[in-house]
Amino acid sequence: MARRSNTPGCGCGGCLGFLFGWVTLAYVLLLPITLPELLAVQEHGPRTTTPVQDIGLWTASALVVLALAWGAQGRRRPSPPTLLLHTALFSASAALAFWGATWANRSIAAYARTHPTAGAASPTELPWSFTATLETVAAAGAMMITFHAVRRWCRRDDPPQRVVIHGPRPGTDRDRPGSTDREVRRPRTGEIWLADVPLREDDSQTLQHYCVVVRNHAAYADVMQITSKDKTGRRDFIPIPNDGWDYTEYDHWLDVALPPRRVSYAGFLKSTPQGRCPQQTWQAITQIMNHPRPSHQTNKARTRRPTGDPRPPHGSRRSGQRR
Repeated sequence: MARRSNTPGCGCGGCLGFLFGWVTLAYVLLLPITLPELLAVQEHGPRTTTPVQDIGLWTASALVVLALAWGAQGRRRPSPPTLLLHTALFSASAALAFWGATWANRSIAAYARTHPTAGAASPTELPWSFTATLETVAAAGAMMITFHAVRRWCRRDDPPQRVVIHGPRPGTDRDRPGSTDREVRRPRTGEIWLADVPLREDDSQTLQHYCVVVRNHAAYADVMQITSKDKTGRRDFIPIPNDGWDYTEYDHWLDVALPPRRVSYAGFLKSTPQGRCPQQTWQAITQIMNHPRPSHQTNKARTRRPTGDPRPPHGSRRSGQRR
C-alpha cells in the first residue's frame, strides 16, 4: 500500500517532541532561577540555595546550553569561537524569553488588581506554578527558534537538496504501487553511503558497497569504494577508521588507485548517509584528488600477478619454453 503523505500523526509527534524535549531542556536551563523561587514560596520567605546546589544547578544549565550550541552545528565540528558565539546566542534568547514572561506575569497581575472581578479577591501576584510554567514555555520556544535559525545559517553554503528518482527502488517489484518514483536527499561530499558501486574489474557490473562521496553532479555522484577485505600492505588502498559511521570491529580500506566511480542517485540504497568520512581520511582523499597519480602507477596498482605464478628469475625459462 502506498504511503500516505497527509498523516495526522506528524503534528501530534511534533507537539509531543516540543513538550517533552524543548520544555524539559528549558526546565533544566532555568533551574538556577526557578528553584530558589520555589523554595521561597514553600518557606513563605526568602531562602537561598547552598553553594553545592548552586554549582550543580549552574553546571546543568551550562551543559544544556553547550549541548544545544554543539547540536545546532549539525554533523560538522564547531570551532571554539563558533561554539562560544552559539552559546551566547542561546543564553541571550533564553534570557530574553524569561524576562519577557516575567514582565507578562507582572502585567497580568497588575491588570487583575486594577480590574477586580465582582465577588473575587484581587490577587497581588499570580501563583508561582503559573509563572514558572509560562517562563519555561517561553524559554523553550525561544531556544527552539534559535536552534533552527542557527542550524539553517550553518547550512547556508550547503543547502539540503532532494532528487526525484524515476524507477523502482533497488530490491523492490517494478509493479508494486509507489515503488517507481521516490524522492531522496542528494548525497553531499564527505558523506559515507551504501550504494551499488561499479566493480573494480568490470564497471558494467555493480555490487553493494559503502562508499565516500567525493563530488556531486546533476544526476550522479563520484564515489570511492570502501571494502572490508584485508588490504594491508597495498599502496592502492588506505585504511579508513570506523569512527562516526561504522560500529563493528571490522577494519575497512578505501580504494584510491582507480579514479572516482560514477554512481547515479538511483543507485544509493538508503535515504540517509551512514555517517561522515573521518577527518584524516578525508584529508588524504583531498590530497589524492588534488595530486592524482600518474597513469602508469595506476595501471601498475590495478594489475596483480596471480598467486603461484611468480616472475621467473633473470636467465631462467618457463616450462615448455624453447631455448
